[in-house]
Amino acid sequence: MINITAWDALTNTAVSPERFPEEGEWACFADGRSIVKKKYHTPVEPEPEDKALVERQWRDSELLRTDALIMLPDYPMDLTAYRAALRAYPDAVDFPDGERPTL
Repeated sequence: MINITAWDALTNTAVSPERFPEEGEWACFADGRSIVKKKYHTPVEPEPEDKALVERQWRDSELLRTDALIMLPDYPMDLTAYRAALRAYPDAVDFPDGERPTL
């Protein structure tokens, strides 16, 4: 999880956490391991073709992540079904807006 806080560049301090940063404003991004200060930009919803690409990349990363697990002699049986659902995911009628397969 990443916490985002508005950042006052003049005083070099975090602004009240109740206020989310505005477009172009300095912000502090903290993920529990590090803190990074940079300009905040409002996330943009990907175009439909971009969303399909993002979903395919996610699917490919999940298949890659479970490749080693499937080779273990005591892998969970539902892992096979999960990988089959991942391979079929791009062919789903509601792809890329449908629900992702879950383990």
